Amino acid sequence: MTLSLIVLLVLAEPAQTSPPEGTAELMLAARVADWARRTGDADAMIVAADLVRAHSGAAPAGAEGDIDVGDQALFDEAAALAPDVEAAARVATHRAIDPRGVARALGADGPIGRLMLIAPGRPLTFSLTARGSEQALLHVGPTGGGDLQVTIQDDRGQTQCSERAPARPVLCNWRPTFTTTYRVSIRVVSAVPVTTVITSN
Repeated sequence: MTLSLIVLLVLAEPAQTSPPEGTAELMLAARVADWARRTGDADAMIVAADLVRAHSGAAPAGAEGDIDVGDQALFDEAAALAPDVEAAARVATHRAIDPRGVARALGADGPIGRLMLIAPGRPLTFSLTARGSEQALLHVGPTGGGDLQVTIQDDRGQTQCSERAPARPVLCNWRPTFTTTYRVSIRVVSAVPVTTVITSN
């Protein structure tokens, strides 16, 4: 999935004074969705839908990068763009995610939807608390080339998810029996930094 242009658009966005929380993520979702429509990229549209769902309570974005459709409409677009059965299955998996599954991630209450630059040899690590008996999702989508290793472990060191994905999104999806805090590590295996969109429910 090639979304490098999205990074340039976000970095070029003029500074704003104290926008409502979640506005930047919704504007990012609008750009990712626009990219997906122009390139026919179903995985990019999944990322946009995940971002909108994660920040559905935020104030609407402004005229620049307006997102005026809900996450389910974006999932419908992703399904229409899916080129094969595997891509359609990824859309269905994301659509079925319960948005209540993650209580705390990246040190803040609620879901996450962040654009992060991860350098080789300097993995991004953070804690994520998943609610018991509810589905939890962590989706890591690279915005260009790169090789990522995503590992999620509980407080006993048991691995919940371990996925390596050269230049494609990683989806970790599980349902803990009890509310549990996990340690997440996202490591760049390739030789160059990788910009990723990290979303969770």
